[in-house]
Amino acid sequence: INLGYTAKRWFATAMYKQIQSIQDDSEPIRRIDTDLSYVHLLPEDFFVPLSVTTLSNTEQDIQLRIISKAGYGKYILRDNKKYWGVASGLSFNHERYFNSSEAFKSLELFLGTDFNLYDLGDFSIQSKVTVFPSITESKRVRTDFNLDTKYDLPLDFFIKLSFVYNYDNKPKNGAAKDDYVFQTTFGWKLD
Repeated sequence: INLGYTAKRWFATAMYKQIQSIQDDSEPIRRIDTDLSYVHLLPEDFFVPLSVTTLSNTEQDIQLRIISKAGYGKYILRDNKKYWGVASGLSFNHERYFNSSEAFKSLELFLGTDFNLYDLGDFSIQSKVTVFPSITESKRVRTDFNLDTKYDLPLDFFIKLSFVYNYDNKPKNGAAKDDYVFQTTFGWKLD
């Protein structure tokens, strides 16, 4: 589910994704992502991004990760068909793992880029990369990467191919360092 609203000086988005996989002879896999974002547009293509994201992921043993981010960014390219922005700032990471009653909290920097080609006829593509070097945990670095491609079909239907990759060089409790998802979506959009 994706929702968004754009005004003259700001825009906001909300997203919810849930993936479940049940297969014979393996543990069920569940992943839930949410994102609530607000971007305030400033003169000369600068902007202030604010967001709260959550992740629950059985593959990385994450019961719940909540990341609150605030930063400052600049659009390098921005017109009616594309944008490319870069941003950096601070994030607060609050994590709880499945096999631990203890909550882990850390302060991180974030460095990110978002490139989006849209209004190219029926095709669009968006790529986001964010790196989170930790300030409070020695030598810990996390990375989130998203790639979405979408093709519009008649009657407001669409097909979408997505790739998500998460990496953590110091996961807790011996969990996996990385996780990835390939996803194919057939959907309908309400304009």
